[in-house]
Amino acid sequence: MEPNEGGIHLPLYLTIGKGLLAYGIIRLVAHLIGVRRVSQVSVLELTLLNSLAIVVAIGALAPAFSLGSAAIICGLWLGLLLLERYALTRSRAVRQSLQGDPVMLIYHGKILEHNLHRKRISAEQLLSKLRTQSIFDLAEVDMAVLEPDGTLSVLRNPQSEPLTRQDA
Repeated sequence: MEPNEGGIHLPLYLTIGKGLLAYGIIRLVAHLIGVRRVSQVSVLELTLLNSLAIVVAIGALAPAFSLGSAAIICGLWLGLLLLERYALTRSRAVRQSLQGDPVMLIYHGKILEHNLHRKRISAEQLLSKLRTQSIFDLAEVDMAVLEPDGTLSVLRNPQSEPLTRQDA
């Protein structure tokens, strides 16, 4: 290894080998986390995967930082994530503290302003979410609940439901 412009460069075969090993570590961690699509990943998991990719890349490219150290960090973070997932499935108290509870935002066509403020959602954002579900009038909504994962569950007012053949 020869210094070049203030840095140490690895031979090409070592760089390629460390790069392949780093790729394998990232694929293994993504597999263990259970990542299939970005839309199925929580913010924590996405942040963790991005951070792990950076740590592994540094381990692969920086001669002063070993890939073994990167693997230890990956293992530690993965272990913490899996421990959190386990705790979330086993304990209601942990689930409530880390994810929160569902919150009712609309009841009988009326927006519950105090819950909007609590969840830091504007009325415009709520109305936008309703429009994505083809609801354009609050009178159509009997109840709307913001789930812990950020989705909006809506129970339509039975009087506003469109008529079906069984109704005729």
